[in-house]
Amino acid sequence: MNFIKQFFNAIKEKHKKILKDERLSNGLKKSFEYENQLSNPKLHRTERDEDLSFNFSQKYASIISKYEEEIYDKVRLAARSIRFGNFDIDEMIKLHENAVKSFYEFQDFCFNKSKGGKVYFEDMWLYCHNSTKEKFSYISSCENELLDLKSNYDEKKQYFDSLSNVKIKIKQLLNNQSEIEQKELCKKFLPLKASDVLVVIKNLKEEDFLVVEKQLDSRKIIKKI
Repeated sequence: MNFIKQFFNAIKEKHKKILKDERLSNGLKKSFEYENQLSNPKLHRTERDEDLSFNFSQKYASIISKYEEEIYDKVRLAARSIRFGNFDIDEMIKLHENAVKSFYEFQDFCFNKSKGGKVYFEDMWLYCHNSTKEKFSYISSCENELLDLKSNYDEKKQYFDSLSNVKIKIKQLLNNQSEIEQKELCKKFLPLKASDVLVVIKNLKEEDFLVVEKQLDSRKIIKKI
């Protein structure tokens, strides 16, 4: 009986594997068919182009790694500048400019080396794609943010200056009443975005000035330490 059971279990497992392989095969087929319909050059490279790109990436691996790490770090820093509590618009502009500069310095390096370098940079950085966008540059969002900061400088400076004063006002408020519901605190600073006020609260928490306690009814109470 055990032998018969093992035999049928083996057949069952093999059948499962066949079905799984078939689903994977169909999934890959649909993926390739979808990509073939897109205009993104990255998805239509010749084998020769791919070889040139690969050879370039191997030859200059250490230099490429240095450039790419720098780009990732600078873009991340620029994108998170507000979330880190940095409300100095001039500093924000500088961070975004540094990120964009690093991106194009790397592009110049790749384009000036060889065709393989050009293909590598285009496929890795210029011709990105995801489920919502067929083709976009990695640096485009950072460039758009930079343009927004510069084009609306006065308006944004006034807004960020207001955020800078929030920290002082929260300290004054908690010195007077020791605790307050987080939701009510955010309302006090309207029309400033609650998400931005929460950044300030987070900064004060990291400075050990306050704590945020979650109540049984899901309310969050802010208390001075």
